[in-house]
Amino acid sequence: MLIITIIKNGYGTHSMPLQYRVPVLATYYGIETLRYETIIRDSIKTKPEIQKKPLDVVLIVDESVRGDFIDINGKNMGIAPFLYKNQDRIINFGYSSSGANCSAESNQILRFGPNPKNFEKTFNHNPYIWSYAQKAGYQTILIEGQAKKGTLNNKLSTDEVKNINTIINLKTENSRETDLNI
Repeated sequence: MLIITIIKNGYGTHSMPLQYRVPVLATYYGIETLRYETIIRDSIKTKPEIQKKPLDVVLIVDESVRGDFIDINGKNMGIAPFLYKNQDRIINFGYSSSGANCSAESNQILRFGPNPKNFEKTFNHNPYIWSYAQKAGYQTILIEGQAKKGTLNNKLSTDEVKNINTIINLKTENSRETDLNI
């Protein structure tokens, strides 16, 4: 049973009887803890040269909507009318595809900026996206709409959170209300 769990990267215990699940998962996570080194992120070596620093940089990550549903990428007035009205003030980099099939891993790829040619090393050692923003003189703000206040989401670590100036949790019981608040 432990071998199956190792092969499936921690999954595969859901069909096991309860009395086996706990010891197998505990053993699996113990092995994983011993196997991985402590990750130390690289520091940013150079100061960015910005000709004209934008007032704000906003990275919108939404895992439940296609890119063409956002008004600045399509003709769907009403989804994000503020963006549409201000599109002349926005640098729109267009669509991007997900780096993984789970939102937590996709979010990590965005925040860590790994290089596909050396994925594991750069994923584990690149500075956080927040570090780059701070080095460029920006205040970093994470507006969270999935996790309740006091909880971390999308595999944010306490180490990563130290690089974020402000975290604003806007999670409500009503998804539409949360989206409108954001």
